[in-house]
Amino acid sequence: MTGSTTEATNVHTLRVDLDSTLADAASNLYVKMGSYTTTAKANPSTTNSWSVNYTLAKGTTVDVMVYADADSTMTDTGAASVLISGTTADSGTSVSTNSGSVLAGQTITFGTGRSTATLDSTTPEAAVVAGGQLVTAAKFKFTASNDSYTITEAKVKVNGNNGAVIQYATLSDGTNTYTSAYDSTNNYFNFTGMSISAPEGSTSLTASLMLATPSTDGTTITTGKDVKLTLYYVKALNSQGVVKEGYEDASDSGVTMTASALTGNSLYVYKSVPTFTQVAVTGEGTNLSSSSTTTLYAFTVKADTMGDVALKQLKFVTSVSDINTSSYGSLSNFKFFRGSSDITSSVTIQTTAGVSLEDSTTIGSGTVVVTFNTEEGIGAGATNTYYLKATPAGFSTSSSGSDTVSTYLAGDTTATSQASNYYYLVGKTTATSETQVQYLTTSANITSAGSGSTYNVIWSDNSASGTNSATSAIGHVYDAGASSADWFNGYYIKNLPLSSTGIAAQ
Repeated sequence: MTGSTTEATNVHTLRVDLDSTLADAASNLYVKMGSYTTTAKANPSTTNSWSVNYTLAKGTTVDVMVYADADSTMTDTGAASVLISGTTADSGTSVSTNSGSVLAGQTITFGTGRSTATLDSTTPEAAVVAGGQLVTAAKFKFTASNDSYTITEAKVKVNGNNGAVIQYATLSDGTNTYTSAYDSTNNYFNFTGMSISAPEGSTSLTASLMLATPSTDGTTITTGKDVKLTLYYVKALNSQGVVKEGYEDASDSGVTMTASALTGNSLYVYKSVPTFTQVAVTGEGTNLSSSSTTTLYAFTVKADTMGDVALKQLKFVTSVSDINTSSYGSLSNFKFFRGSSDITSSVTIQTTAGVSLEDSTTIGSGTVVVTFNTEEGIGAGATNTYYLKATPAGFSTSSSGSDTVSTYLAGDTTATSQASNYYYLVGKTTATSETQVQYLTTSANITSAGSGSTYNVIWSDNSASGTNSATSAIGHVYDAGASSADWFNGYYIKNLPLSSTGIAAQ
């Protein structure tokens, strides 16, 4: 409301009209006009008036605001209108807003207060992590509409009751952090005594896990477990202090929760983990053409600072493209290097059928298996660089184009870390051979050659402790047929599978 620029105005009447919807549902109606506030009408009608004594100085503008409490059952629309009347201070002229007609306010849409709990889009991707540290496992979103809430309790379940590797969990809104120990009887973390403000809109809650150091002895295993989280229960107070609760896929009293929308991504916990990274290979096109030893692929493996890791087997996929069909490209006499050191004598390079590729046996498009004769250890925090090399034949270039070979390090698409299974090494055709293509088996009957499954990457987190009851292995052991139970595949190992390196004849 803006006053005249020539004289002040003495406001003597305020009128507020409510439509029938608001008149039935509103209570405690009052008006604020600048610094002036009317008395409240406990049970307003469609037409409501107040006699006031308020002076609006000339040329000034004040806000006029109409307030009322809306009944909690309101689910419709409503509107209020205002008429303000007065007399000019000097000339005594009667004046009113909107030329004497009520001025309609905005239409207000009322709805039942509601909240929904879902997985936040910023929740971490599926991954493997090393134990002994605090990690973010999931982020949940609490979305409120038509009301504000205070979250007072939440329960978060752990996949497969795998809480033994977790020391405690925290839940935070960025300002307040709450801690809970694991309840193994009920398979959840119960966060109580919270006071997290969740106004209308979205509030993000971050669930983090303080991990213990995993281990295995063939009887009890805590390594390789998936500890993904599911938000299971939420209790909150609405703005009127009424308790609202929700359970996953169950009836609720104000908090909608659907299990499929409340589960975070997989988080596999090991004592330590490796990280694989591709390294660029350049300048090998001339070697490819001249049938000289050629570096086909280069990569690094870094062990987490939490502990050593060991490699047992890697599989590389080669693909040969023959543009010039006068001769077909092939590869033989494979070698494997660690840095500048030729460690071919420490590995067995073979086909998946177990045929050696370290001699004149050739391969075109196919799979090259590098099996460490014992194991390849990488110290905590250390990084090793490896090179796969071979002697090419039949690669050429012409005006039609160049023959090429591409190579990549494969990963795995299914997890070894399931339920209470243990994973032992076993040879393909002779159970106790460390140099044959290696399989991973869950069976205590480790005399069965080729039992279990073959994978593209086999590695260990060195988490074995004590004496394994099935194999009598003490601590971590790489012996096929009598190994420790701490061997795993390349599922979710960071960066696997690595990208392809292509080399064209020049």
